[in-house]
Amino acid sequence: MDNYGDFVYSPEAPVDEVWAEYIRMVDRLIEEHRQAEENCRQSPFSAEAAQRKRQLGGYLNDYTSLFKDKYAIKAVERDGRFLHASQFFAQYHPVRDTFSVLNCSLDLTLHTIRKFDTLEELDRINSALAEDTPLQWWRNGPMDRPCYLFGQWVWELKPSEVAASNDGLALMFSDVAEKDRQKHDRLTHDFSAGPAGATVEAVPKNVRVAVWRRDHGKCAKCGSYKQIDFEHIVPLSEGGSNTPENIRLICEKCRRP
Repeated sequence: MDNYGDFVYSPEAPVDEVWAEYIRMVDRLIEEHRQAEENCRQSPFSAEAAQRKRQLGGYLNDYTSLFKDKYAIKAVERDGRFLHASQFFAQYHPVRDTFSVLNCSLDLTLHTIRKFDTLEELDRINSALAEDTPLQWWRNGPMDRPCYLFGQWVWELKPSEVAASNDGLALMFSDVAEKDRQKHDRLTHDFSAGPAGATVEAVPKNVRVAVWRRDHGKCAKCGSYKQIDFEHIVPLSEGGSNTPENIRLICEKCRRP
């Protein structure tokens, strides 16, 4: 994940009343400023709306400038209480408690961009982290195209991928993630990756999606996420079928005879 300045306040960090008051105030000012911007768009010739927007912008700048030594991006990156979003997802997956994703940039100190404060929201993000269902991120990427959380990464779509279905995105992200895992294994261990994809071409796309989601992207035997491939339980040469019931995910280790 390119973190795009996204952080989470560490669950292990002690309660900080100064931080809690700061985030309440800056979130409120940002929301009021956004509303003022919307009012200006709806009433472009309203002097009152324009004045309100300028006033709130000044309040926001003045307030955040008081905390740039604590909550500007360079300070936050050195503060152990704040984890990059990818680090948080890797360390606390599956996420069991409510949390917020914060954003920090050169232009604005830390502020909340999304709260996961319900069981439904937690289910959605855990489904994305488990490489089951992609979750649309809350901003476009550097190329101004939609981004999705899948696994522990945020993926920015290519122009040709923007119209893809969720199942299509899940399969595409899964294939890329598996290739990345195999590449990582080759770089960190002294062995070659197995024959990934040996059976994939024989399995229809819709069946691969169904099997991947059913097996949660891991080996059906040992639960490993490494060097995963599709395997026919009863080989096609022996009368097996290309149905989800006859196909499972298998890692290279468990697949060896």
